[in-house]
Amino acid sequence: MSHQTKVSRRDFLRLTGLTATGAILTACAPQATAVPTTAPAAPTKAAEPTKAAAVEPTKAPVATAVPPTAVPPTKVPSLKAADYVTAKNLPGSPKNPRGWTTNLPDIPQSWLGKKPITISVTRRVDTGTQFAEGDTLENNPFSRMLGELSGITFKPAWTWSTPDEANTKYNLAMASKQLPDYMETVPPAIFLQMAEAGLLEDVTDAIDKYASDTWKKVWKEYGNQVWTWVTYKGRKYGLPYASNANQNDSVLWYRKDWLDKLNLKVPKTLDELHDVAVALSKSKLGKGEGGLTVGLAATKNIYHTWACDLSPIWGAFGIIPDRWSKEGDGLMFDGIRPEAKKALALLAQWYKDGVFRKDFNNIAEGDARNDGKGSINGLHFTPSWGATVETYQNDPKTVWAFADIPTGPDGKKGKFTESPFTANPYCFRKGVDPLVVQRVIEVCNWLIELREDPVKRFHGWENNQYKFTADNKLDAKFASWVPHAWMIGPVGSRGDGRGDPQTTAKGIKYFMSEWPKIAADKQDAWQETYLNDPIGVNKLSRESTVFIDETKASGMATEFRALPTATMQLKGTDMGKLMDTAYISIITGQKPVDEFDNFVKQWKALGGDQVTKEVNEWYKANK
Repeated sequence: MSHQTKVSRRDFLRLTGLTATGAILTACAPQATAVPTTAPAAPTKAAEPTKAAAVEPTKAPVATAVPPTAVPPTKVPSLKAADYVTAKNLPGSPKNPRGWTTNLPDIPQSWLGKKPITISVTRRVDTGTQFAEGDTLENNPFSRMLGELSGITFKPAWTWSTPDEANTKYNLAMASKQLPDYMETVPPAIFLQMAEAGLLEDVTDAIDKYASDTWKKVWKEYGNQVWTWVTYKGRKYGLPYASNANQNDSVLWYRKDWLDKLNLKVPKTLDELHDVAVALSKSKLGKGEGGLTVGLAATKNIYHTWACDLSPIWGAFGIIPDRWSKEGDGLMFDGIRPEAKKALALLAQWYKDGVFRKDFNNIAEGDARNDGKGSINGLHFTPSWGATVETYQNDPKTVWAFADIPTGPDGKKGKFTESPFTANPYCFRKGVDPLVVQRVIEVCNWLIELREDPVKRFHGWENNQYKFTADNKLDAKFASWVPHAWMIGPVGSRGDGRGDPQTTAKGIKYFMSEWPKIAADKQDAWQETYLNDPIGVNKLSRESTVFIDETKASGMATEFRALPTATMQLKGTDMGKLMDTAYISIITGQKPVDEFDNFVKQWKALGGDQVTKEVNEWYKANK
């Protein structure tokens, strides 16, 4: 495919109504700087991850499957996982007085006594992909445990940290026909190219044969949306990637201490939000240079994003600019609706009034979020991670709180949401050994039982995810990280996929319900830390997660959920740039609001009319 026929990840998502920041990044909200990566053509060597010197090293070698002669005959029928893992590779901390045991699920019979197998993979990494001294992406507590249980070694062929880097490396691999066995979060346009070129393995029958009943039960609940991004010509060419349900649904976070000081009420309408934001901007209560205080945080991704989101503003007018919504018997692109012009007029006035930073259109999500950490932001729309410990460290008087999103002029309220099954499947190369497909699906089955059952207490490994102080309490200063970054997805990986999108909310509800019943002197260190949260950030995160789940009716999802149409592939980049430029120029006052009408004409002529025709052909065929 020539350069002209390709559509970038960002522009494809803008046209199909998915997250503008990219579903590759969805599951792991805050982004970080990439660790070094290898090129696809290089030998299959994992990227060197960021090391954490403060963590005590784990020196156990990579394990292989237990030979048949080493398996005690009396233990084979039960297949208890703990029987096949050395104590030093078991997760949890059962030897610590305040520790706990992780109850590993039983393992399949097929994992025992078989020849070890190495599976080449692609992996997403960033600075959150960290390890103890001496450990790496392919040799860490998780890989050693899994190696002892299954005999599987996952060997990274290459890694990446950004969507652009992923696109580049997948394109190079396709051109050289050097695809690894198992590929993580394949971008949608790349998936379509691979499927059309016959480079992907059809795994329809393998999924039906090997996927667990637990996994299939979830798929049945969500219906066809599970298979949207892995299906080509009626066949499945990958495993579905499920993110946390309502992962990017925002709530309004506000500095309660600042509102109290200014005698302001929590805003419930757009008009009230404007007035509170302006008052905050003028207050000089922030810790920025010269008392810089940002009324309402925003970023250059103005449609919707994972932090400092503006989708609730658009949603209050009944639209999300890059969404496709119902119009008569078909679908229409929200970005050209009259309601979008009304929202732009409001945003332009807000910008003029000082609601936003003057340079918001040049600020990425991480930087906008850092304004919150640095005690600069007064209000922002962000999912459950909206309150930060750093704010309290910078300003001990900080009090974060959250509220529902505001209503618009006509009493409407809405915000971006999407199906938890997102456009980044996990795929196998054409001609891969069928045993590779079977083993990967079996690992997913096992991880679902381990990670998604809160009773199993899977919090990782001591001195990796958590550490104890001398008096057997969890070390609050320990810079922990999550074990899913080491795992092979879709149940795991840096994107934190899962089998059941409701896992997080279910786990929180379980812990909040059951752990308070435990007597204080019977609580282990994790339970005590969970229940006693002096700063309150973790409690806010949990409460907001449940709140978001219970108010999901205000979420506005796109009606077009499919691989890119022909014109999207051909014209998507140019159409996206046109829309970005027009919207930003109106909001920042460089162009009058009536410039919107010119944009609509240009969008239609550039390819919008043809894209609309193709989208509606799909919609008619898939009602």
